[in-house]
Amino acid sequence: MELTDREIRGVGWQRPWRRVIVGLLVLAWVFLVGRGLWVLFPRCAD
Repeated sequence: MELTDREIRGVGWQRPWRRVIVGLLVLAWVFLVGRGLWVLFPRCAD
């Protein structure tokens, strides 16, 4: 259990930027897709 906890904590502390990058990519993708759909189908947005 100790090794598992250390591995999980180690990965979380050593690579916190991975979650940040993934989060930013997801937000950017959702924003671009939403904007694209809004531009292509402006009537649906109303």
